[in-house]
Amino acid sequence: MNLIVQYLDGRRLEIVAEAQQSVFQLKEALAKETGIPRLEQRLVSRTDFLDDAVDLAASGVKDGDVLTLIRESGHIVLTSTADTSAKLWDARTSECIQTFEGHTGPIVSSAVSNDGKIILTASEDRTVKIWEARTGTCLGALKGHMGAVRSVALSGDDKMVVTASDDKTARLWDVHTKECMRTLKGSVLLAQISQDGKLVLTASEDGTAKLWGIQRATLRVKLPADAARMGVSLCTLQAHRGAVRAASFSCDGKLALTGGDDSTARLWDCGQGVCCQVLYGHGRPVLSVQFSCDAQLLLTSSADGTVKLWGASTGDCIRTLDDHG
Repeated sequence: MNLIVQYLDGRRLEIVAEAQQSVFQLKEALAKETGIPRLEQRLVSRTDFLDDAVDLAASGVKDGDVLTLIRESGHIVLTSTADTSAKLWDARTSECIQTFEGHTGPIVSSAVSNDGKIILTASEDRTVKIWEARTGTCLGALKGHMGAVRSVALSGDDKMVVTASDDKTARLWDVHTKECMRTLKGSVLLAQISQDGKLVLTASEDGTAKLWGIQRATLRVKLPADAARMGVSLCTLQAHRGAVRAASFSCDGKLALTGGDDSTARLWDCGQGVCCQVLYGHGRPVLSVQFSCDAQLLLTSSADGTVKLWGASTGDCIRTLDDHG
């Protein structure tokens, strides 16, 4: 059978396989073709993760199917604790690689640059610190919030940072100059920035999320005349019944995903400001949401102890992992 294996970043690989070939054998072939070790591969069909021990035909894979390849290669783990420090660990050896010390309050959020060289930590001491990952050296701090900083996120080019604080503001910062470029006001629990740096998404306790214009962006909603200016609220997403606890952009910035206290996640079209899908299935608040790079798969985690994988186009739950209770 002829199969297409699609990476999460959108790349595709054509591969020829036998119907009676096991998923294990397919992964062995993919390891030779891609250089990705078999143990780091997860293959997803239209409905489920594929079991290594089962052959392709028995897994429901048909000629011409497109399989999604997820690489589980993250063996470096960043942790933070109430003792005001953060640590980098090698998950394979349980060895602490680097310690970041300097905050005077607990660290509650962190972000890593795309090249892995820079780490940002947000703290209840009202600051965000910028660290060199290799040496643990503090390269500076972002100061200006009047309350604990609850979230920090980087743009795709690592040039801009967005933070959210208990002072009911989100702030946009220049990483190089460490200056605040814009303050976004509202009851903000967290903030995310699109990969292209054009949009900011903020989430609030009142059940709404807001899209903000940071650079000139293409949207099809009716906007105020000055909407091209940095920091203008483009639209409000009437998101959830209860606080919005999680938010994320797709890699291309065209979609947003939110999760809230009402135990649902919601998929949004950023261009029109409308809800595309409501994901039902969690039994408690949704605390984290994420897209695959091609935006075909959605991942949610909840206070109910489960992680769910969803199909973006259908809103159907593909897989539930419930080993977190």
